[in-house]
Formats: sequence, C-alpha cells, structure tokens
Amino acid sequence: MPRRTDPIESPPAAAAHDALCAELDAARGELERLRRLLGDAGDALLAHFGATARELAALGQALGPAPQAQALRGAMAELGGAVVALQFQDLATQLVGHAEQRLARCLRDLGRQTDAAAAAPPIVVAPGRMAPGTVELF
Repeated sequence: MPRRTDPIESPPAAAAHDALCAELDAARGELERLRRLLGDAGDALLAHFGATARELAALGQALGPAPQAQALRGAMAELGGAVVALQFQDLATQLVGHAEQRLARCLRDLGRQTDAAAAAPPIVVAPGRMAPGTVELF
C-alpha cells in the first residue's frame, strides 16, 4: 500500500510550525503594547512639559526684568531641549510599527506555506517488489 510522505504534516514539523507561529504572534502583540505604552508616555510627557512651560512663562512675565527671570528663561530653554529629546519616542514608535509589520508578514507567509503544503498533491511512495536478498534504495 502506498504511504504518504508530507514533511509539513509530520507531527514534529507541525508542532514546530505552530510553536513558531505562536511565538511570532506573541512578539507582535508585545510590540503592539510597547507602541501604545510609548505613545501614551510621550503624550503625557508632552502635556506635562507644555503645562510646565506655560507656568514658567507666566512666572517669568510676573518677575519682569528681575534676575530670577533670567534663571526662568534658562529653565525654559532646558525644557525646550527636553521636548526635542522626546522625539526619540516618535522614532521608537515608528521602529516598533515596522517590526510589527515584519512579524505580520512572517505570520502571513507561514500561513501561505501551510496552505500551499496542504493544497499540494501528496507524494506517494509505492514500495517496489522485493525479493529475498535484494535491497532497494530510493
């Protein structure tokens, strides 16, 4: 009787495939959560920096030309530098988004390979006639 040999359907290969898909999907989910966390943290920092800048500006106006006003202007410049440094959040969010897209493509391609393997005709290996003392190699 012919037997079917299909490497993708062998239990170890199927288990490895399923484990790989599960790991990729988990990594994709973690990157999505990281992207949201970075976005939320960046938004909160910008809001706090903006409020602080407004408070410092109001305080500087109240002080007028007093020497303390110069210190406030220096603090506002530092705050502006912190806002510029926050651009890392935008870059990090973009990189995480790209990684999510790559993982999604990997998962999609693995699914296509599985579908293609399932749709492919089986490879049938028919045992030949064996006589005593003969060896058949294939």
